[in-house]
Amino acid sequence: MSSYKDYKNKALQNPEVKKEYETLAPEYDIIQAMIDARKSQNLTQKDLSERTGITQADISRIEKGTRNPSSTWSSSTWAPLRDINYLLENNRCQDAAVKEIYDGVAYYFRALYYYKKVRVYGDMPWYDHVIGSADT
Repeated sequence: MSSYKDYKNKALQNPEVKKEYETLAPEYDIIQAMIDARKSQNLTQKDLSERTGITQADISRIEKGTRNPSSTWSSSTWAPLRDINYLLENNRCQDAAVKEIYDGVAYYFRALYYYKKVRVYGDMPWYDHVIGSADT
């Protein structure tokens, strides 16, 4: 029986697989950094949920990689940007070091979101706060 490492090495021999793997690597590096930061503070997902206001289910999805910009965010919607800005404005994490890490990740995803939008649509308005229904 071959190991995962053997399978991965064989799969990465395919140039198309290798290119896609390398494209996704930064997202998974960020996910690992989030997990490492949580564990370095001896926090469970539940603890982190209570400190940040992010649901435990969402933290779990993020850490599993099943909720990320490339698989769940559409370039035709502004909802992800609102969610990012909401997190940045309302992050209730009491631990400054953990808050800084999560804010950094949010800034990364906001930049990635804008990058994808600009590639599709060109010049875009910049929103760095939650836009309400009264905003014009």
